[in-house]
Parts: sequence; C-alpha cells; structure tokens
Amino acid sequence: MSDSNKNDESATLKKPVLRTQPSSYFNFNKRDISNFNIIGKIGQGSFGRVFLVSSKKSKNLYALKVIKKDLLVADRDILSIKRERFLLRSLKKNTFIVTLMHTFQDEVNLYFQMEYLNGGNIYDLMKRKLGFSEYDFLFYISHIIVAISKLHEENIIYRDLKPENVMISHTDQIVKVTLQLHEANIFRQ
Repeated sequence: MSDSNKNDESATLKKPVLRTQPSSYFNFNKRDISNFNIIGKIGQGSFGRVFLVSSKKSKNLYALKVIKKDLLVADRDILSIKRERFLLRSLKKNTFIVTLMHTFQDEVNLYFQMEYLNGGNIYDLMKRKLGFSEYDFLFYISHIIVAISKLHEENIIYRDLKPENVMISHTDQIVKVTLQLHEANIFRQ
C-alpha cells in the first residue's frame, strides 16, 4: 500500500473533533420558553424559581426550574448546576427521584424541564391531614428510604432532605425526592 493511500485511509477514519463553548452546555434540545404556557410559581430555591407550565404542543404539565445565570457568580455555583443536570439525567430511571425531562437556556436563564407531581409535597399533605396514621407514615418513610438508598448506591449523600423536598402524586401514592444538588455531596471512589 502506498503512503498516499495510507494517508487517505487514515483521513477517512478520523472522527471530527466537536468543540462546544460553555454556553452551549445546556442546549441539547431545540426548546425554549416560548414552547410553554406559564401557569404559576410553585417553588423557590437558592438559585431560582420553579413554575408550573404546560406544553403548548401536548398540553402536558411540567415543573420548570428557572435559574438566573447572573446568580451563578462563583465557579462552584456553575459546577453545582452542571453536576445537578448530569446526575438528574443519570438518575432518570430511578422511580423515587423526580425526573428531568430536558434542559435548555436563553441569554438570561437556564431551564430544567421536570416531571410535575400534582399532589404537592409531604409537608403540605401533613398539614392537610393534620398528621399521618402509622400506616401512612410507614408507607411514605419506606419510599423515602428507598430513594435515599438509591442515591447512596450512586455515592451521593443528600443533605437537604425535608418534607418540602418530598413530592407526591395526586393519588398520594407516588413519592419522589427532588434534588437540589448544591445540597448534596458526591463521592467518587
């Protein structure tokens, strides 16, 4: 085989190098805020707010976490948001963790489109029911233990477990933990 044939062959086998700028980190889907109708604010966190939205196309309801970019001033804040996105995507098959559907951004905000659980959180349910029966308590705590165990299997220690971060379905049956990973420690062995 001649040298020119080797060069031609190696040129065709090389994969193109994809370079992305940091601002494109969250742009995996062609989505933007105009795809949604904002129904109302349902939560507030350290980095942003959470809104109940409906898809203009499908009419499905979602929780949309909106994070203002200018609040992410320190490198550790940016790293924390990237880590949160990565872990939520990797934990997508976990039955007891709220599911991240998509992420996208515009010039001002980062957006996390997440599953919406319309039963609210355990804190509000406890207030409505004026406490739990022993059966209800064991039911909910067993789901929480499984969720935390799954996180531990992934070497994640979650430090923000509180009733407000445990979401339930409208039937009061499905319990899921929300993750704000600036409150989680991740250990790699």
